[in-house]
Amino acid sequence: MIEPKAKMILNKEHYGAVFPRGENGEIRKGTSFYALSTEKDKEEFITSRMTDKPILEAVTEEQFNLWNKKNIIARAVYFRWEEDRKVWSVNNYL
Repeated sequence: MIEPKAKMILNKEHYGAVFPRGENGEIRKGTSFYALSTEKDKEEFITSRMTDKPILEAVTEEQFNLWNKKNIIARAVYFRWEEDRKVWSVNNYL
């Protein structure tokens, strides 16, 4: 399967934004972003977002310029709220 190339935008208003809290076992759609390396089968995880659109939001111009030089792909993931740890875990499956 070929993942879509991520669209990138600069959105300085999202600087410092945090994920909302969830309820135990809650599932939300998300996207994880990876930079592909020139070496075969090498990739670098960048971040995950609670969105089903392959749009990577940079929050500073420096971040935007750095990411814009890379070949970034997007993969669909699911976020699951873990009440005991008070965090969202990211999964490639339900």
